[in-house]
Amino acid sequence: MNTTKSLLRLLILALLLSGCSWFSQPAKNIRLIALFNDHMVLQRDVVLPVWGKANAGGVVTVEIKDQRKQTQVKEDGSWLVRLDPLAAGGPYQLRVIGADTVRFNNVMVGEIWICSGQSNMEMPLAGWGQVINYEQEIHDALYPDIRLFQVKHTVSRTPLDTISCPGWSACGPETIPQFSAVAYFFGRELYKTLAVPIGLVHTSWGGTVAEAWTSEAALKTMPYFQEQIARMDSMRIQSLAEYESIMASRKAQIAAGDSGIQDGRPVWNEASCDISRWKTMNLPGKWENAGYPKLDGIVWFSKEFTLPRSMAQSAWTLHLGPINDNDLTWVNGVAVGGLQDANALRTYPVPAAAIKQGVNRIVVHVEDIGGTGGIWGEPKQMYLESREGEKISLAGAWRYKIGFDTNVLGPEPLSPNNPNQPTVLYNAMLRPLMPFAIRGAIWYQGESNAARAFQYRTLFPLMIQDWRKNWGQGDFPFL
Repeated sequence: MNTTKSLLRLLILALLLSGCSWFSQPAKNIRLIALFNDHMVLQRDVVLPVWGKANAGGVVTVEIKDQRKQTQVKEDGSWLVRLDPLAAGGPYQLRVIGADTVRFNNVMVGEIWICSGQSNMEMPLAGWGQVINYEQEIHDALYPDIRLFQVKHTVSRTPLDTISCPGWSACGPETIPQFSAVAYFFGRELYKTLAVPIGLVHTSWGGTVAEAWTSEAALKTMPYFQEQIARMDSMRIQSLAEYESIMASRKAQIAAGDSGIQDGRPVWNEASCDISRWKTMNLPGKWENAGYPKLDGIVWFSKEFTLPRSMAQSAWTLHLGPINDNDLTWVNGVAVGGLQDANALRTYPVPAAAIKQGVNRIVVHVEDIGGTGGIWGEPKQMYLESREGEKISLAGAWRYKIGFDTNVLGPEPLSPNNPNQPTVLYNAMLRPLMPFAIRGAIWYQGESNAARAFQYRTLFPLMIQDWRKNWGQGDFPFL
């Protein structure tokens, strides 16, 4: 009996020793996201999460200044250490120790701000030609305690745990030209006011919508985005090549289905085409506001005007304003222009040979590839002008006929590289930054959601709450 108990004790002791030995093994293959790097800034006066990946089961030790914290790597390979708050200062060395030691040098402690939004935030100090006195500003940008972190453009349908960035750099004339001008001026004022190191994490993308920067869980509280996310999931494209192949086939179907084109030749632009039974729409205006809220595709517009003999001998210029998205335009069957740009003002020269005495006809083939469509500018932008300066207004009633409604093809597939999809920028350019300790965020966006301003009243506060919730640092300032 005693022998059995003794053997049992030895077995338990052996297991315990084995467990202790296993627990104390330094972790191998330690990896951290690019936020942890030389020249980084840590947020002062708050608990500091440091996290990464390593082989499961080992121990990771994190050291900075007089602190030393340890944790065991979880079965999924993740680990996280929370350092005690540090006062502003530096430079320090941050060490992450396992089987090998990863050292980050010239680490400062100060204020960290996330800088995000669309083009107003993305606009660099130089390169876009919009910043007043930018050459002098670049020359004077000698602030080595302002540190810059530039997140590269990336999209992802699912949340990522890594981020694409070369690392931190100290602010100087060599590093600041391609960094966000708004972020730089904000950080410079903070530095002058607070006299502590400043870290600016710039993650923005021009022309993007707020829902792209919001998590799926948050967006699903709004029915509109529930539908969009369901659509994304139902037609997920695996590669750009697959998307391009599908779109080429779709484009061919649209061209073949356009009723105004027969055997590859336009026919609704001809003088013989009877437009008397076409419907009437007042232009300028988006056709979504004229009874077609879900129409994407092709609409042909036509308007006739009458010229006396004295005015029919001149060359004219046709002004139509912006057309969403693409157009082909004829006067009396003569092609005078066409653009593929939803915002460009259409200004087409009309040769005198294309004009005649009496009734003349303008025909505009409008293709809307998504979103709103139509000849949508202002009334004063729609007119004919003769070489002598005489003007004829074209605003008002136009005849129209639908050439093709792309809804018969089903929803258009979403490009895997399109940044204007729900959640894709949150997943790729924001979520990997969490839970890095920050002071707050600055945001410069809204124009890309202007057409849905009423919805933005709900979406924008939702996005802010979403960031705060997922960062886990309370109601940090959001400016």
